[in-house]
Amino acid sequence: MMIKICQKNVAFIEVLHYNISVMKYFIDFEATQFSGDIISVGCVDETGRRFYSLVKPHKLGLMTGFITDLTGITMDDIRSAPTVNEAFAEFYDWIDKTGRADFYVYGNSDAHFIKTTLQYVTEVKAQFALSLILGALHDYSYKLADHFGITQPVSLLRSAEYYSGKRILQKHNSLEDSLLLKYVYEKSQRDVITECPFPEYKRKDEDPAESKRQAKPKILIKAIGEEDAKTFYSYRKAAEWVMKDLMPEDEPSDEKTKSNVCNRIVKSAKHFKPYCGYKWYIETN
Repeated sequence: MMIKICQKNVAFIEVLHYNISVMKYFIDFEATQFSGDIISVGCVDETGRRFYSLVKPHKLGLMTGFITDLTGITMDDIRSAPTVNEAFAEFYDWIDKTGRADFYVYGNSDAHFIKTTLQYVTEVKAQFALSLILGALHDYSYKLADHFGITQPVSLLRSAEYYSGKRILQKHNSLEDSLLLKYVYEKSQRDVITECPFPEYKRKDEDPAESKRQAKPKILIKAIGEEDAKTFYSYRKAAEWVMKDLMPEDEPSDEKTKSNVCNRIVKSAKHFKPYCGYKWYIETN
């Protein structure tokens, strides 16, 4: 069967297409250390409306001291937090549904957090909310890198400090980070780059292979001993080395132990106290 569409109807369809409004949302999540379950969501839309909620993970045992130190979210906070169904059903009600929604994040971890959390969602509104976010997700970090003319993203904090011209204390709060992203997005949309503000990063027009060789890791974890030194590019790798080479063989090697080792490394570096015979130093890029 053939369906005929007159020219007048085609024109009407085109008008409808171009008149659909788009609302930009700037969103950020905090999540558990290894599993990636969402424990807080912060969002601000382009008009300035804000949403924030803690989220109880499906297992309280997923929370670690490292995440508490990083975000300030405690086990007591999580115990009394809304469930994932409650938090994202409320988020669905908060979203403006008069037009299309685009969700901007900074970095490539947020899609993983959403997919992980979706496994435990049973409420329809919450499913709609997380699926909507996932289907309209835009990682602004690479667009901003392209704007600056460099080959790898600069941290959100450094980008915000570049535009503000002053030091900013980042608390790793999901609402504050979403507000930082909105600020950086709006500044960059009005910004004209004539000279790369981050000369330590390789520019796009330089040799890609050389740029890849010289790209700086996001984090460096250094263990300095009396006779040797080790460098790691993630807490997980550092913890695995400690468990394999420095801890007794009869010690458990499960994820909980690994999490505890990560926490001790962080505290050792923070308080300048040796751990497992090594002094620990943490550098972030």
